[in-house]
Order: sequence, then structure tokens, then C-alpha cells
Amino acid sequence: MVVVGGWVSICFWAWRRGRKGKCVNDKIGPGLYRHYKGNLYRVIGVARHSETEEEVVVYRCLYGDGSLWVRPLVMFAETVTVDGNLVARFERRDEANVSPCIDGNRCKGCGRCVSVCRDRLISLESGEGRKVAVMGERRRCDLCGRCIAECLFGAISLTG
Repeated sequence: MVVVGGWVSICFWAWRRGRKGKCVNDKIGPGLYRHYKGNLYRVIGVARHSETEEEVVVYRCLYGDGSLWVRPLVMFAETVTVDGNLVARFERRDEANVSPCIDGNRCKGCGRCVSVCRDRLISLESGEGRKVAVMGERRRCDLCGRCIAECLFGAISLTG
């Protein structure tokens, strides 16, 4: 394994009960990743387990409660079989192609998302007799996921 500029490049042959596997060469670093099941995650970085020294990826889910997770680096970078095909468990996404979306039908106008948006891109506007959250310049959003985690009604999601 090699660490360069905050990125970890791995290549391994033997793992899991000594089975020989296909070499995985991947760079895992901070950024946006899509799980093969469809959800988006923000990788914060690679850390080392204090007891085993195993390297783990620390990441935040960009849906639901926005909780933090860790997964062994080799598992994060591995391929899985889906419908008979090998696919990456996590695939890095170009953040330019991902943007937040607010569902006006689900939004209750509580303003919780407005209060946590550090880029000040979300505002409440009146419409159809009630207030709803509206996203400003989507391209300025840093995709931190705070608004998604804060929304009690599931009105905010990432698309792309």
C-alpha cells in the first residue's frame, strides 16, 4: 500500500481465509462515492484501527440521518458479484454531476435545512399558500449532506 497526497493506493492478492483474489488497484481518498446499491456517500478519509492497525475508510451516508460509518479498506475497494457480473462495491463519482434536489411536495417549510446549510444556499420561499425550501446555486453546494440528515420529511436528496 502506498499513501500519496491523502490518497491510498492498494494492491492485494491474498485475503479472506487465504484465498487468492484478483488484484485490486484503486485510489481511495476524500470525495463522493456511489455504493453499488445506489446510495451516495462522502468519504472523509482513511484511518487506522487502534488495536489491529487495519486500515479503514471513514465515510458519511448522504441520506437518512447522515451517520458516520467505517469499513475495512480492502472491503471498500473490492468488487462484488451482482447478477453474475463483477462490479465495484463503491465507485467514485464526479461531484460536478451530482446535485441536491428538494421535493416541494414533501417539504413542510420547517427551515431546519436552512439553518444547517453552511453555504447558505437554501432559503424558504412562499408558494401555494405555504413556505417551502428552495435550493440556490446548486453548483456551489459542497455536498456535505447536512441538509439531508436534518430534514425530518425526506424532502432532500442527491441526484446524479
